[in-house]
Amino acid sequence: MIFYKFKCKTTKAISFKTDDELHSAHSKLADKCSYYCKNFMQKELFAFLYKIDEEYYIFDMVYAGSIYDLECVDKAFDDLIKFLDIDYISIEKEEILFSMFHFDLNNLCYYLPLKREIENVFNLGGWDGMDFKEVPLKNKMSKTEALNTCKSLPITDLKDEVKRIYAKTENKNFAVPVHYFLMMDDRKTYERTVDLLVKSLYSNNRIIRNKYTVCNVNMWTCHHCSYTELERLFSINEGGLMILNIELNIEESSRYTEEEEIAEKFCKKIKKYANKMVVIICVKLRNQMQINFLKQNLDDLLFIEAKEILLRNERAQQMMLNVIKDDFITNPVGLVDLIEKDKDYEINELQEIYDNWYKKYVKTELYPQYSNFIGREIKKLEDRPEEHGMDDLNALIGLDKVKHLMQNYINYQIVQKARPYSERYNVCRHMTFVGNPGTAKTTVARIVATIMREKGLLSKGKLIEVGRSDIVSRYVGGTAPKVKELFERAKGCVLFIDEAYSLYDGREGLYGDEAINAIVQEMENNRDDVVVIFAGYKKEMDKFLDKNSGLRSRIAYEVQFDDYNEDELVKIANYTAQKMNIDLSQCEDRLKEIIHCGKQEKNFGNGRYVRNVLEHAMVNQATRIVKENKLDSGEINVILPEDFELPKVSKSFNLGFRD
Repeated sequence: MIFYKFKCKTTKAISFKTDDELHSAHSKLADKCSYYCKNFMQKELFAFLYKIDEEYYIFDMVYAGSIYDLECVDKAFDDLIKFLDIDYISIEKEEILFSMFHFDLNNLCYYLPLKREIENVFNLGGWDGMDFKEVPLKNKMSKTEALNTCKSLPITDLKDEVKRIYAKTENKNFAVPVHYFLMMDDRKTYERTVDLLVKSLYSNNRIIRNKYTVCNVNMWTCHHCSYTELERLFSINEGGLMILNIELNIEESSRYTEEEEIAEKFCKKIKKYANKMVVIICVKLRNQMQINFLKQNLDDLLFIEAKEILLRNERAQQMMLNVIKDDFITNPVGLVDLIEKDKDYEINELQEIYDNWYKKYVKTELYPQYSNFIGREIKKLEDRPEEHGMDDLNALIGLDKVKHLMQNYINYQIVQKARPYSERYNVCRHMTFVGNPGTAKTTVARIVATIMREKGLLSKGKLIEVGRSDIVSRYVGGTAPKVKELFERAKGCVLFIDEAYSLYDGREGLYGDEAINAIVQEMENNRDDVVVIFAGYKKEMDKFLDKNSGLRSRIAYEVQFDDYNEDELVKIANYTAQKMNIDLSQCEDRLKEIIHCGKQEKNFGNGRYVRNVLEHAMVNQATRIVKENKLDSGEINVILPEDFELPKVSKSFNLGFRD
């Protein structure tokens, strides 16, 4: 399906005294145009009068016929102008984006029946679930420019394919011999490779459209893309080029997941339209399961592959020089010397070397007046406090199983980071903390965030604690953007979602579903820079994880927080009292008695319960001291056994003042 705009220049200026006259003339001519299209044009052609402007009649046309018979469009429009009896000097035709055509169509506010008719006949309705954008094509690329670009790209060599694209051919008809499969993690490399392929193909008439489309295939697409939208997306790109950025988490499993379903749908459409458009599939290099799945489902099509490679010596230096050229740096003092001889570098590693060099370059070469600050920065780094996160974890009372598991978790992340980039196992770092209230889930999460910052596993290492109200919007369609914004704020941090099961409201298709789907997608998109911890009760958390097929597979660890025993709770009470300079030395037996009674309660709060008991005792102690007029005595920091009240097991223990 192709969209055109025709500008028909008349022999004399068009003028109307009022807007009503203009609209009346427009409507009459539009009616006549519509009548002709319905009765005399081919079914795959339809035009409407969009605008009358001084000396121009401006028409939009949709063509849904064969891309091998585009000459019929000019003839059809010529016949239409003759039927409308318009005297003209010239006709200008240009292909327009679908988005522009749809905008013009929506502006036919005074001619709604025609708008609805075109949308229904050509299936141009809403686009609720498809994340795509159209990019106009204007600039071309010479063969020399294309080959030079190949040399500078840190990917498997595309030089031979570029030569094939630029090779002279006798074929003048549109045809698609191959498609392209890009496996890249570096954004700049991906963008430059896509630019090379698109411009090369466009320059040699291997695509006959003046635009290409970029579509993001992700979990949002899984849940919101309909079959009709998918068919429409491919149909409006016939004769052109589509770039599919596929970000799905496909794993070896006996279960048929939603990610696999949407990937298969796209593969079927690619096969259906393989002879009508060029397709460039882009995936993450480290997502090998996804790569294998796509290749298996597209095994009868020919794909040219390109992927990132390790660079060394001259190629690594050339990569650096290309970055310098892009940033217009003419005097790169000492940069190339940072590349070690015979050492393999990943693109991300080279980028990090360049970024660190550039920070110093700005202060020494561009703004030498700031050079004295470099020494201060180094000194500041040397004077950083020692790491204490692991000591803080081990100092917690009880939680032996939790400490052991978290130590293993941190060690594994450290080893993964030490591996070469291309050899790192693509493992998730997200976790669930399950347990009753007051078992230190939030405290451990905060300490883990600190440890990950100290070990260089997270850049910020802060804990961002949220609940349902921070995630779910009150309005339809507002939750996904809210989740995306939350993950942006949480970059480099631990995102702690307390009572996560509250997101599951038990009803299909409501705000909770939208929140869970959006969280799963953002977990995948930010797996290297955000650690998500879901916290809640065991039974409810199991139901929550079963709600979405992709949710449980993205969680690396389930950490079980057991209830504290009585001795541990007494230690927690004493530790809390010491921090407040309170003496509980006379109250150990009384505390054990109260804790024993409290543990009989259905919703016993563990450490939280003990802290509440202590605060209640402090209120009672204050009342006693005031009544006994002992404010000046040494008892102001001493809690006595009688200051603690024994709770009634049959009722919930509500803290408050005595009567």
